[in-house]
Amino acid sequence: MIGGYNDIEIEKMAEGIPEVVEVLKRRIPEMMAVFQSATQQ
Repeated sequence: MIGGYNDIEIEKMAEGIPEVVEVLKRRIPEMMAVFQSATQQ
């Protein structure tokens, strides 16, 4: 038990992290492009 999470919950979160990282890697360039085009207008 760490900080109110049991070990199973921690394992589930750890398994999900690579997926989250992949999504962020795809999303961040899109968001940056949108931000840059918005600031250039």
